[in-house]
Amino acid sequence: MKNKILLIYPRFHKVDFDASSIPLGLLSIGTLLKQKGYDVKIIDFIVEDDPLAMLKRELDGAVLCAGISAMTPQIPHALEITTRAGFTVLRNEAVTFSGLINIAGVDDPTAKYLGLSTGLLEEQLLSRLPKDNFTLLLKHQPIIREDSLGLFDLQLSGHTHQGQIFPFRYMVHIFFSHIAGWYDLPKGSHLYVSRGTGTWGPPIRFLSSPEVTVIDLIHESQHLSEAL
Repeated sequence: MKNKILLIYPRFHKVDFDASSIPLGLLSIGTLLKQKGYDVKIIDFIVEDDPLAMLKRELDGAVLCAGISAMTPQIPHALEITTRAGFTVLRNEAVTFSGLINIAGVDDPTAKYLGLSTGLLEEQLLSRLPKDNFTLLLKHQPIIREDSLGLFDLQLSGHTHQGQIFPFRYMVHIFFSHIAGWYDLPKGSHLYVSRGTGTWGPPIRFLSSPEVTVIDLIHESQHLSEAL
């Protein structure tokens, strides 16, 4: 039995649209995950009478850590949902699990334009973490800060959609050096940029297939024992 996945369609304040609109993006993601054997449920905050109570029931007993990545004017509502539901929201913060792994989440640069920036530099955050642990950095845009290299093992990013519609990927390359896939970086750091599952702007993708990425982190001692 594979893991349960809960997809949330939030309520959008100050946006005028038909409440009966179907969350096609989440349905597409959910259908793909269902085909892969995952137990998927969607909570639509627009049509449910008490969606927060439903969310709490679904998360009862779960150990969760959520990283907010992209920043839009709806971010205050998203933060309200996640914090009231018991999530740990990583906004220029980090947590350490079982003395083995550090998970750090940093705000998207657009946070400063929304008046939400904490002012803490990424390298300052990473430099405070236990050095012997594997450090996972959650960062929406695939931007590499030179001062952060060597302070994280793996950065997970998205944002680019690999251009979404060919040949726009060549335009994306003007702004981002890394637009999709795995990259080995200096000082032992690595980057994975997901093509994403949805769309931005027009609901179209062409020659840029969506993806749901599963990355298995295997402890070195386990890897060595299996090799022997």
